[in-house]
Amino acid sequence: MAPHTTRRFAFAARLLYIIDTFVYSIDMDSFARELSARISTLRLSHGQAIEVLRDTRLAESVSASALDAMIKKLRREGVPFAADELGDYQWEEIVYRYEHIIELAIALKMQSDGMSFRHVVALLTKYRNKLRKFYREALLEARSGRGADHSLKNPAQQPGELAQIKISGLYLDFRATYHNGVIGSPGPELLGPWKALERFMAYYDGLYPMPLIMLSQICERVFRIAEATPPVKRGRKA
Repeated sequence: MAPHTTRRFAFAARLLYIIDTFVYSIDMDSFARELSARISTLRLSHGQAIEVLRDTRLAESVSASALDAMIKKLRREGVPFAADELGDYQWEEIVYRYEHIIELAIALKMQSDGMSFRHVVALLTKYRNKLRKFYREALLEARSGRGADHSLKNPAQQPGELAQIKISGLYLDFRATYHNGVIGSPGPELLGPWKALERFMAYYDGLYPMPLIMLSQICERVFRIAEATPPVKRGRKA
């Protein structure tokens, strides 16, 4: 093949790559805007919130009545609503937005991982403003941006092991440790898949930090269920 023909093919291939990248960028921007709008408009009643959390299976061993009691106990301690968000609403009139339902889901996950109730409340309320930004980012970048796929090849594959795996999504690390029953944390951090793997696989000599939370996975599941949850019918008051 003549040199000038080869250069033309190379130029054409490069041009197609640029066009594909540009179109993909536009599609992703459009998707992010549409998803952001859906996040902002999500509204759930207390009954719907209970249904969503039950369907996420984050508290699978808990009965519906026990889950309702658990959420009411969290509410009394400021999770997932700050005092200024409650206003004068009656219990059944409270509206749960995206950040509220995710905060409850994370509270259930932390308790199922063995963290005490008071420590869960302390971490979620102390770092609430930062965490709410993480909740949105974890959903918007669950499969793109910081959460995009990373492929890892197995250099010495053993029987029963995969030759290659993919990791993706964003992970929540409270960087919390315990000392004499007291929990300490310099503040939460949102990790990409590679950093999360690095943090999880690190060697900790005599130090046992709190497990990472698969935030993107939880946010995706909760949001998908929340959008599909129908209104809960209330029975007549006696």
